[in-house]
Amino acid sequence: MKAFVTPCLALAAGVLSATLSGTCRGEGVSFARNIRPMLVQNCAACHQGANAPAGLDLLPKVVHSNLVGVRSTQSSMLRVAPSAPEQSYLMRKLQGAHLEAGGQGVAMPPGAPPLDPAQIGAIRQWIAGGALND
Repeated sequence: MKAFVTPCLALAAGVLSATLSGTCRGEGVSFARNIRPMLVQNCAACHQGANAPAGLDLLPKVVHSNLVGVRSTQSSMLRVAPSAPEQSYLMRKLQGAHLEAGGQGVAMPPGAPPLDPAQIGAIRQWIAGGALND
């Protein structure tokens, strides 16, 4: 068993080290590379144009400006509060915790499986990093 555990621990430490060093070198989550495509793929089918639910158009050209620093129409929170994922209504909607924040409606995306933990983690990391439009 020890012969199995030691290589696994070494592999896990190597993966963690590579992940952390990549993030430190600026190779972490990118809005253009990771977040915008995810939001467009999972959200823009409903959230597009002037009649988008909650007034939230998530088409590629406007997704950042319609999210970051903009007050939610369903809560007193900002949709995305740069550097503050726990204060961002988007995180609440994705995690189904929006009602506790005074929000309304259903968790996102409705009628579809929730985003997976890695996707939600990437959004959290992007927000924590300042929600930059890179």
